[in-house]
Amino acid sequence: MLKPPKKRGGVKKSVSGARRRKRKITPAQRRIFLYRRIAVGAIGVLLLCVIIFLIYLAFNGVSSLLSGSKPEEQPKDIGGLYATCDHKTLTISLETAPREGDNYAFSVKYQQLGDVPCEIDTGKSGMKLVVEKVGGSSGNSVAYSSDVCDETKHEILLAKGQSWNEKYLWAQNIAINDCSKSKAEPGSYLAYIQSVTDASLKSNAVEVNVG
Repeated sequence: MLKPPKKRGGVKKSVSGARRRKRKITPAQRRIFLYRRIAVGAIGVLLLCVIIFLIYLAFNGVSSLLSGSKPEEQPKDIGGLYATCDHKTLTISLETAPREGDNYAFSVKYQQLGDVPCEIDTGKSGMKLVVEKVGGSSGNSVAYSSDVCDETKHEILLAKGQSWNEKYLWAQNIAINDCSKSKAEPGSYLAYIQSVTDASLKSNAVEVNVG
């Protein structure tokens, strides 16, 4: 009679129960981990700086849209370091604005079109607001010129693509040879901006009615 095979003795080892040996970290690996942490921290700081800078640019862009693009004013003693803007490098746009009391208000936009910076003077020696009386036997006649009354000097440096917004007021007074307080006669008038030194550099004309 055959005997059944004997079972082999011994304890069956369990993989899940076996202890895993601890992995030893060498000094070289410690340095690598440290360098990685430093690199990750530096990248995080850099990204934070970029985000802050983008927020700053976005905020300034919105502010510029709301208030108009205004380049830095140059000191009054520029001394001819930059060429004066002319009809080839500058356009002037004029439109009426809400009246301020008895004064007619005009909004002006100076837009630089040249490739190099140029300067303008929006004061007496540069630009003037001209108001002409419409009609009459001899055609239109000048009733007001701001350079007669305005004694200010306002020099602005415009880089390529920059613009400057300015506001001019007319108190309905007559100013041809001197700045008088005599009121203009009722009727239609045309207002425009013109360069004091370059008659070809002028804006569009807008009509106002006095009366």
